[in-house]
Amino acid sequence: VEFVRHLLLEGVGYVIVDDTGFSSTDNYLVQFISNNKELFTIKDYTPQPHTFLFRFEREIARKWLKRKGY
Repeated sequence: VEFVRHLLLEGVGYVIVDDTGFSSTDNYLVQFISNNKELFTIKDYTPQPHTFLFRFEREIARKWLKRKGY
């Protein structure tokens, strides 16, 4: 919930996930996106290095927060 609120407050429109080797990306960001696919839409992908560009669905995120009581 706090992560989604942060993205909304900061005006985030897109999220880039790349194969940088940082374990925190895999442990937190990728897992969050995988568990909340309705909040992110893949806009582009490159295979080498593995890089994804996701659009953060702001309106869906606002509704998501309301359903969670925020």
